[in-house]
Amino acid sequence: FFQFSLILFIIRIQKTTEMTNYPFDFVVATGCYANIPNYYIGAISVSCWYPKWYGNPIVMRSLAPHGFKNDPLPEYIPKFKDLLSKLDPYEVSTEAKERTYNKARKRGLSDEEAGAITPIFLCWETPDRFCHRHMISEWLKKETGMFVPEVKLRNGNFQVIERKKKKKKEPNQLSLL
Repeated sequence: FFQFSLILFIIRIQKTTEMTNYPFDFVVATGCYANIPNYYIGAISVSCWYPKWYGNPIVMRSLAPHGFKNDPLPEYIPKFKDLLSKLDPYEVSTEAKERTYNKARKRGLSDEEAGAITPIFLCWETPDRFCHRHMISEWLKKETGMFVPEVKLRNGNFQVIERKKKKKKEPNQLSLL
């Protein structure tokens, strides 16, 4: 069933001038609330709560860091990895796709139009800051081989955002001599 769903729902990213190096297919993506308009049908909140101004996104509580959201990173990361280890990545992506499809159909979109909408897992942090949605993306990639990009939606087109990893600064060491 999943393979059929995957084949049925894969969409092609429309190339834009800012995205010419990304002719990849993807089933789900990640983004932040600021980069995806609140009217986007495929918006899926994976945060503990979503902004009031955002409207009515689909909510997937199973991917939210309830109970440890404010923990320091050395504690947070293992807890979130443990949360993900209890989930099936194929079921997560299928649920996201099905819930997006159902929402689109309820809004009057055709079967084909509803199937072409990409679910986007949303949280608060900007793409350059640590966020659990990046851990979700890496988990899906590792477990399924899926390409799960960080995107923004502008003028009806997805634009893939390269996550820039911050370089670790070398500690300043005082010379003892």
